[in-house]
Amino acid sequence: MNIMRNSNNKQEVQEDGVREKYFSHSIFKTLSDIRFFYECMSGIDDTSTILVVKGEINIYWKIFESISNTVDSIIILLEKGRVNDSLALMRKFNDAVITSVYILVLIKKGEIDFLDLNIEYTNIYDNILNQWVNGEACLTEKKMIEKKDDEYKMNFYLTKIRKYNDVLDRLLFTKKNQKLYGHARSSFNDNVHYNNLESFRWNNDVFLDDESCLSVLSQAEKAFKLILTIQFAYITVLHPMALKTDDVGSCAAAPFAEEIFNNYIAPENVELANYLKHCSFLTFEE
Repeated sequence: MNIMRNSNNKQEVQEDGVREKYFSHSIFKTLSDIRFFYECMSGIDDTSTILVVKGEINIYWKIFESISNTVDSIIILLEKGRVNDSLALMRKFNDAVITSVYILVLIKKGEIDFLDLNIEYTNIYDNILNQWVNGEACLTEKKMIEKKDDEYKMNFYLTKIRKYNDVLDRLLFTKKNQKLYGHARSSFNDNVHYNNLESFRWNNDVFLDDESCLSVLSQAEKAFKLILTIQFAYITVLHPMALKTDDVGSCAAAPFAEEIFNNYIAPENVELANYLKHCSFLTFEE
């Protein structure tokens, strides 16, 4: 499978009102790389991750396509100078990634149950994931379905995700990262609910080159990198086949996976990069 970058999707920035500092910010390159990563993931025709999901053959890859399109929307908004609107969608991106990682954990648990000879095959589809696929329940446990608070659900998913792998928990959810994650999600929420005047300010072209606006972009970019790292790490550990090159017999990571690994994982977290290289059959060329 070869998925090429679609440069035709890039929005042309209008000359009128362009702000040099704003449009030269590194978040544009970061988001372009992240969009490309999810675009590649969405093009993988792989059914091995959905062994216990009945009736939706490519459910996980449909999720990646949705995430890729969300990032694309964020880029379009930023290119138009609509920072407030983009920050609201960044909250959506955050929630989509955390939810998708939790789904991968559920799938992996289901695969383990499937291989348990003490469980009858006919009952393997009686799980919360299939209820969610069929629109019968949310992904939280049945007794908690009535809780509607989104913050509660994200904390629930994070708790379950962190319990799955002690090493990833230690390397990904450090005090520093937790502070960044919590601050970023709170900031994204502020821009959804207009909790301060600046939430309105960031949709006005005249403020784009202000240091405060550039600082907002820098904080958002850091959060994006962290959220991407969480996604990448759990895919590498739980389902490395998704990142494998198409070459028959090769254990090398696909070029799009190497790009993310070399540009965003290894430079930001050396210990995590070393762990991913040793716990997976994948080889990353640096």
